[in-house]
Amino acid sequence: MSYVLIHADRQATLLRGDPVVPAADLPAFYDANALLDAASTIRDDAERGAADAIAAARAEGLAAGHAEGLAIGAAEVRDELLRLAAADAARTAAQRADLARLGLEVVRRIAAELGEPAMVAALAERAATTVAPDAHPVVRVHPDALAATRDRLAARAVVQGDAALAPTDCVLATPLGEVHAGLDTQLAALAQAWGVDA
Repeated sequence: MSYVLIHADRQATLLRGDPVVPAADLPAFYDANALLDAASTIRDDAERGAADAIAAARAEGLAAGHAEGLAIGAAEVRDELLRLAAADAARTAAQRADLARLGLEVVRRIAAELGEPAMVAALAERAATTVAPDAHPVVRVHPDALAATRDRLAARAVVQGDAALAPTDCVLATPLGEVHAGLDTQLAALAQAWGVDA
């Protein structure tokens, strides 16, 4: 048996076994053909709408993913910068402390090379310059540093030996009070100002 193809698309096919369509069947034939054309148009429009919706959803998803990726990346960069800044601050603080300790050690070595009497006399002279010129302070030093200190301060202060003091100690006394100006006191003040152990 053979058929006559009247309508065909991806979804529907209209066939007729007889190539001659009776006049009474023509309205039904035209209605069926129009219905198939309308269904094809509706289907094509729906497919285009679905494709457009898929494309829009894909674009929206890509944009949202891109924005989320940028936000995550920015947060990771910020966190890494904060970590690097903290590490740099810690490294800088450690270097500063190392330099301060080195500076204190250099001062100790220079003081040792000068000799205790000369170094104590210099510390006493420096302390005596900080008091008012009309005050005649009393400077107490270890007996080993007495001669060198008297040589430097005889005109400005009364210099006395005090065996209770350490060889690098120096005490300046005025009517207002006493000031300890020895090497260890000076180094401790420097260490405190620099934030390190003496």
